[in-house]
Amino acid sequence: MFVFFLILLGLLCLLLVVDFVLRHPFFIRLFYYGPSHYYYDRSPFIPKTMRHTPKVNVQAMVQGRLSYIQGVPVCDAPVRFVTDRWGYRNVVSNNDPLPNTVVLGNCFVSASKTAQEEILSEQLKRKGYQCYNISVDTINLWEEVVDLKYHLATNPFLREVKKVVWVIFEGNDVEGAYYPETEPGQLVVSRWKQMSVVVENYYKRSVLRRLCKMLFTKRERPRGVVVCRKFFHEEMYFFEPYVRLMERTDGDIQRHPNAQRIQELFSSLAGFASQRQLEILTVYVPVKSRVYEWVLRGGEPWTSSGQISPGARFVEDLCAHNGFSFLDLTAPLIQGAKKIFSEYGEVVFWRDDTHWNQEGIRIAVEQVEHVWRNRF
Repeated sequence: MFVFFLILLGLLCLLLVVDFVLRHPFFIRLFYYGPSHYYYDRSPFIPKTMRHTPKVNVQAMVQGRLSYIQGVPVCDAPVRFVTDRWGYRNVVSNNDPLPNTVVLGNCFVSASKTAQEEILSEQLKRKGYQCYNISVDTINLWEEVVDLKYHLATNPFLREVKKVVWVIFEGNDVEGAYYPETEPGQLVVSRWKQMSVVVENYYKRSVLRRLCKMLFTKRERPRGVVVCRKFFHEEMYFFEPYVRLMERTDGDIQRHPNAQRIQELFSSLAGFASQRQLEILTVYVPVKSRVYEWVLRGGEPWTSSGQISPGARFVEDLCAHNGFSFLDLTAPLIQGAKKIFSEYGEVVFWRDDTHWNQEGIRIAVEQVEHVWRNRF
């Protein structure tokens, strides 16, 4: 019996060692399309929200989500992925002045395929703005507002923040769970619960666990969700659910199950902004298929319409009602896409991904600066 116990203990120790070794970035890249896909946790403080794993500093290959879904091998340059002690994509130095601006959003702000120095908050820093990035992949507006309130209320590093650039993505920001609670105090859990969430996060990041699921679970790669079109002499991928958004109407937006909760969320943020004397600039980012609509439809080059979409109109009305500034990037991105391609042969969204690249972000920075000069 004792020998059996020793053998069992030895096997357990071996599994733990193998699991630890497989967590190295070299192995992570074999099973995940990038660091943001792997270093992704529930927040211990508010488990209904997500964050990236704190204190990460890795150089890793990042593949576009759409080519990953398609199973198309892509050889991209490695991207530096750094998170701070709170799990956000920031490089924080003790010598940096305290930030006065928060850049809030989801995957378009964290921009996992874009180099650390080219994400939105870092480009704004180079323009002289003291920015702090609060963003996580695949979170929605409810999580973003709760995260903002929580950090501005509890984090002394952000005590001087007076401006918020809230980036809203047409594709998926209105989806997911919208809970009735919007105040962090209603959502923060006990210390014991926080500890259990930390343990659960570590377990769920096990590459060995993921490998076993892949080996023993019959799980086919998703099919029929990527649309491939020719962009001049190269392939350009579109995400089919986002393509369907092109047909969405104002009525569809109003009837969306989360529409009422989103209106309440904006009202809640307006009250918070009033209390803390915050200026809110809401930046609306269209889906890639709207910017490159002519590629999707096989039309004449550079003929995407650029008209305001139902989703943008919905957000613009909410901003007007709650006293927020509003910036729709649809037309600037369409115009900028033509200019950048004619001058450099570059695109503003990654060809194999749903997100913008450094060129698209640069257009956003120019537009934000223009609004700030006239508004703030």
